[in-house]
Amino acid sequence: MFIIIHRSKCSEIRKIFDDFVNVLSNKMDPNIKIRKNGPIDIGNTRIDFRCGEVYKLGGLIPDYYNTDSQEASDFLKCGADKVNGKEIKDISGIIDIIKRRELN
Repeated sequence: MFIIIHRSKCSEIRKIFDDFVNVLSNKMDPNIKIRKNGPIDIGNTRIDFRCGEVYKLGGLIPDYYNTDSQEASDFLKCGADKVNGKEIKDISGIIDIIKRRELN
């Protein structure tokens, strides 16, 4: 599963990344692979954190995505449609998806 979280400002994505690290480290498998400023890998799930210009999102094919920009949402939707991917409006919904996947 491929999840993308995008924010227009890099300072916002850093805060979200730190929040994810805290939540996932406390509630999930201790073997989670977390790279500083990079993706988080949990088994077959990768969470990729992106910020800035939306043209850099072209060609990505996420199963789920969350963004603060309609333009970014439009870019990600094009790729997500290829795999029946979905936009998750609330960031906590992504945590729920990961928890459910880990339980299965």
